[in-house]
Amino acid sequence: MNRKKAALLLALPLLLGTAVTVVHAGGDHVIMRGHGPHGGPMNHGMFVEHLTQKLDLTAEQQAVVKEKAAQVHAGIAPLFTEHERQHAELRKALDEGADAATVGELAIAAHATMKKVHAAHKEAEAALIALLTPEQAAKWEAMREDRKMMFHHRIVVPIESED
Repeated sequence: MNRKKAALLLALPLLLGTAVTVVHAGGDHVIMRGHGPHGGPMNHGMFVEHLTQKLDLTAEQQAVVKEKAAQVHAGIAPLFTEHERQHAELRKALDEGADAATVGELAIAAHATMKKVHAAHKEAEAALIALLTPEQAAKWEAMREDRKMMFHHRIVVPIESED
């Protein structure tokens, strides 16, 4: 394996790591791998249900969270579509042996799109936290820490030696 491919294999999991958890936005919900029943997909309705159970949300809070989840979905769905297109371009470039600069530009563009998704999620999380009582906010933070521990590892791609 040449050095360019080895470097790319090391960089891709870092650039694309967020795509491992959030897989696709489509239809009337965002699908997230491994977070729904039995490790299956979770849509934003299930997310509200999950938060209601874990944080003991009031009916008013549930309504606000449901509305915000729908708004976030509407905002990020086009970004996921763009991200999928960018990844298709990136895979094609890799398959066709494109030069490192082209591959790098495509990877940077895909990463920039995901940064927009992360910004939307951060904004939504801030709105959620503002809606919660201090006790609920503490539970939310504990849930975030548990999630970090669950997903703290990254994909490691072994590099074959050039021997």
